[in-house]
Amino acid sequence: MRRIVVREEGLVGTYFAADADAAIIILGGSSGGVKEDRARHLAAMGFSVFALSYFASEHLPHLLKNIPLEYFERAIAYVRKQKGIQSVGIWGISRGTEAALLMGSLHPSWIQAIALHVPNCAVYGAFDSADSPAWTFRGKPILPSAPFMMSAMEGRGEELDPLRLTPSFLRGMQEDRFVQSEIPVEKIRCPLLLISGEDDEMWPSAPFCRRIKDRLARHQTPIECTHFSYPRVGHCPGVGSKIFHPIWKRWLSYGGNGLDNAAAAIEWGRQTVQFFKKNLTNTPLRSLHQ
Repeated sequence: MRRIVVREEGLVGTYFAADADAAIIILGGSSGGVKEDRARHLAAMGFSVFALSYFASEHLPHLLKNIPLEYFERAIAYVRKQKGIQSVGIWGISRGTEAALLMGSLHPSWIQAIALHVPNCAVYGAFDSADSPAWTFRGKPILPSAPFMMSAMEGRGEELDPLRLTPSFLRGMQEDRFVQSEIPVEKIRCPLLLISGEDDEMWPSAPFCRRIKDRLARHQTPIECTHFSYPRVGHCPGVGSKIFHPIWKRWLSYGGNGLDNAAAAIEWGRQTVQFFKKNLTNTPLRSLHQ
């Protein structure tokens, strides 16, 4: 395995080149930066892996705000030109799942498998203003930002009383305009893996996953979509039940409990590796123009 620092075409990331014909792009969540630990572990399982930062690194935007989806197009193109690569997958985590689903819906022939950990089903706004877009495409917001009801937040953001954001998201989902922000997942043409925690206090990942499944069913989409949901498990079981967010500078509750979170961290990794081994092996690339 070779570790390659990538700083070309404006990209910021680390590529782990393995003796493999499949590559996976990892998109982290709301803390930004390059997440090499997951990538290194996945590369040891027999994949080439690109740990890609899309904000809060070097020349990239400091906040998850006005991130051009063309950036991810360049990342996919970079991976596809690497020696021996025959198929490409994306592993999105938390807010990174928005970018993963958007790329799958915009360019269905470019991606052969998408795994999503604690995803949502819609596009939300920027950190500092829900009215500002997180994602743009061709210079415009890709979709209207989904409603987020600040008044429903629980907690003070302190270590002993961390913020619980799930009520704000659930209230927003009840708004009629929420559907305008939902990602058109019916355009995706590759297998999907959805993994959620039923005690997710960061956002309601399990209900979001069920919305994705329901939308695929309404459109009679033929792709394989598997959803694993775990009771008593929170937003990021490998981290813990709460964190001090490096950008928000406040304590946030992730939910779950120590025992169930620890077990889920192992199980989620196993399911993800199994999913990619099943769906990326011997799956040929198609032209970027298809």
